[in-house]
Amino acid sequence: MPRPGLPLVHFNDTRCGSVAELRSVILKARRLVHDHTEQDRAAAAVKTWLLAQIEKKRAASAADIVETAPHEPFALERLAA
Repeated sequence: MPRPGLPLVHFNDTRCGSVAELRSVILKARRLVHDHTEQDRAAAAVKTWLLAQIEKKRAASAADIVETAPHEPFALERLAA
């Protein structure tokens, strides 16, 4: 891309030898942007899946704790001194 202050036309006229080369640069830029967008989408999907797995594991652990806990409250016992 051109330096700040230089119009895009200057880049087109001085950096690209032909319209075909300019088109190639534009298409490559579009592919790069699309790839980055696809990577972000995939990363968000994996994050959502991982958070769901963590929540399932937490729920299972909480259920295990409830199942193994005594059903009656603890009885207070005096310890012999």
